[in-house]
Amino acid sequence: MKRSLLTQHRAPLKVKEHGSVAGLYEINKGEEKSLAVILPSAATSDVVEVDGQKYRKLDPNKSQIVSAYGYGVHDTRILPGAHVCLILEDDKYASETIITISGVVGSTGRVICIIACDCNNKTTNFSFPENVEVHTVPISSIPPSSSSSSSSSSSSSSLPSSSFDPSSYSSYFTQPLDCIYFSLLGSGGEEKNNDIKIMAAHVPFMKKTGLFVLIMQAPEESSKNTFFSEKVDAMRNACFMPLEQLTLDPFQPSQAMLISSY
Repeated sequence: MKRSLLTQHRAPLKVKEHGSVAGLYEINKGEEKSLAVILPSAATSDVVEVDGQKYRKLDPNKSQIVSAYGYGVHDTRILPGAHVCLILEDDKYASETIITISGVVGSTGRVICIIACDCNNKTTNFSFPENVEVHTVPISSIPPSSSSSSSSSSSSSSLPSSSFDPSSYSSYFTQPLDCIYFSLLGSGGEEKNNDIKIMAAHVPFMKKTGLFVLIMQAPEESSKNTFFSEKVDAMRNACFMPLEQLTLDPFQPSQAMLISSY
């Protein structure tokens, strides 16, 4: 009897399409609201079922793209049918980010993940949907550069000997990309210090209308505004056109998302 009463008083789940991001959904349960996606294949956790359809709930604490969606970002070119390349580190954000973006692009889209990792391969131990390809590259052993990460060069020929040289994995790009999503926050190697050069090296593989999503992390909370401003200036110097910047506090302190065209 108690179980029946609890069921009767449980708030019903309501699902509606997100107002500005195609492929994204909002799940409401009373006062609780969550973002969710429909996965192209079976989900394994955080699954809710409404009217026979299974949704994967998303956690803004585990992915910058989820917190950005919650704050209203919408034009990243990540949408149903899109081809997206994720340049990530094998960290706590990677799996949730991959699941989120694969759900948004859906079964007609494709997600190519180039992940810097050590021998533990935390992310690649997960089972991802069929529209996801995960490829790993070794984390650079070169220590961080003493120069600013805001290098202005946009030539792939000047790219340092980075793990993320697209000539080594360009065969994965079977058609022009709609979006490059770049997040190497914890890397202590050259990749973090040459983020703009690495993104510029991928320009030949992008659609003319494609966008670049860069996740930035300031070294200190007190200096984050200056750090973000310098990064925006560096992007402009490298022929990128910053379009939108969004801070991700409190879910990801001292972090921001920068969306740019080229």
